[in-house]
Amino acid sequence: MKIQRFHTYELTFANLAVSAGNEAAGGSSQQSFLVETAYDFWWLKSQAFISTYATGQGIVTTTLPLLNVLMQDGSSQQQLSNQAQAIASIFGTGQIPYILPQPHVVAGGATFNATVTNLSTTIYSVRLQFSGVHVERGEMPRQRARMRRR
Repeated sequence: MKIQRFHTYELTFANLAVSAGNEAAGGSSQQSFLVETAYDFWWLKSQAFISTYATGQGIVTTTLPLLNVLMQDGSSQQQLSNQAQAIASIFGTGQIPYILPQPHVVAGGATFNATVTNLSTTIYSVRLQFSGVHVERGEMPRQRARMRRR
């Protein structure tokens, strides 16, 4: 039987402030996760949780601050976009995640990188979650069995 299991990788960007002395250019931070070597990771959905660093209070999801993200897949060494994108354009919330137009496969043992840039004057903490499934290397995920009508 082929192994398949749900998994989420999280990247945490704490204390993401603007660059010292230059409010026009934001502070950036890069984080990465390493996919387990025995499995490929099929990334299906993405969520972002953003809070103000000083109070820890969550941000209203209808008015996300201007935070940009640039992602690079270590499997192919390619960026996932031609330039940094607003987080709101590719990350949803826990309740309503962003669903990728098609799964993105990160090969087992590869590193996935994300750089977040804060273009606001407020300090934020950002948690990016990449949800999907681990499958044995080279395999495809199984589809859920459809419920049969009675």
